[in-house]
Amino acid sequence: MDETQLQRAFAFNREIASLTATGLPMDIGLQRGETLETKLDHINAHLATRVESGETLDEAIRNATELPTRYRASLWAWLHHSNPAIALDCLSSPAQTKSEFGRYVGKTLLYPLLLFCLAYLGLLLLCLYTGPILESLSISLFGLSESTLWLQRMRESILVWAILFPAIVVTLLIGWHLLRRQSHWKWIPGSKRYYEAFADANLAKQLAILIEDGQSPEEAFALLRFESATEDLQSLANEELPPLLRWAVSSDLESHSLAGVFNLAAESYRQTAEQNRSLWRLVIPTMTGAILGGIIVLAYGLALFLPFADLLYSVANGEVK
Repeated sequence: MDETQLQRAFAFNREIASLTATGLPMDIGLQRGETLETKLDHINAHLATRVESGETLDEAIRNATELPTRYRASLWAWLHHSNPAIALDCLSSPAQTKSEFGRYVGKTLLYPLLLFCLAYLGLLLLCLYTGPILESLSISLFGLSESTLWLQRMRESILVWAILFPAIVVTLLIGWHLLRRQSHWKWIPGSKRYYEAFADANLAKQLAILIEDGQSPEEAFALLRFESATEDLQSLANEELPPLLRWAVSSDLESHSLAGVFNLAAESYRQTAEQNRSLWRLVIPTMTGAILGGIIVLAYGLALFLPFADLLYSVANGEVK
């Protein structure tokens, strides 16, 4: 029996590799520099070693704490439930959540990058065209002033910063491409609540699917925690469940379906996550655009106004040649 179960575990890993090859993100707890093939081979060897040492596969899954918890829960669901979508969803949903958040972070960072590029082009125009005109006018009237001296220095060092800026942008884009698939971005304000809300939504959705498939609530909870269904609903309610799920488990729902309540809870948590994500999609791009745009406009305004103010000051004091 364990040999058959072990073959099913190997088949589960092959399914993960096949789905990943199609482009579906799967999160099995890869470490930095670790490939999916290497990780799956390591898992296969680890499970086979434990089974050969006398453990059942269920015991090997429970005791293999060095393996990622999410993967162990997914494998347990694969072995003990007829619907394989539950097991694969345990791995794909977190990966899709991370991928979506990374995509929205990238869109948010795109706006400041575009503003910096526009500022760079404007600075080139100022140094190559407007700056020489201002310097020539200043020198012909009252000599080179301090307000135009920085323009001269910028033009003299143009080969340095004009090449350095595109190089920095290209480096950042390459770094973003490499980092986007690996980082969880949990250091970003608001990301923790986003991930927690989506995790609660996924848990509620998976519980609803299991109950709709005929599992009891106790069996559904046990299946997602790779344990035996020995606890009743009241003891489950005392655990660290999301508030809506804890309320659904501990309350008397009368004629309402527990699976329906879990589906509503999943939708509620998903909407909460979407609201947290809107902070990055709307508020932050608007704020960064306004701040950076205002700074750029102020800088160019001063660059053009200060030489003109020096000219007026020199005329008023009779310093014009």
